[in-house]
Amino acid sequence: MPWIYKKTKLQDEAGLPKEMIDNYIRKIPLGRFGTPMDVANLFVFLASDESAFITGTEIVIDGGQICQE
Repeated sequence: MPWIYKKTKLQDEAGLPKEMIDNYIRKIPLGRFGTPMDVANLFVFLASDESAFITGTEIVIDGGQICQE
């Protein structure tokens, strides 16, 4: 099933035209904007015992976009 983009309230208030949003999404290798849940999932992981050996690192949540810059 294809991913369906649902704007957040902040994105909706920004009032960006659909064409501008589509152009930006094309630059993201995973083909979509990140969602608040994408970030929340990282927080849950970092708060769990599964991340007990992780220290002092930067985790980028950007769908691979930084890899292209």
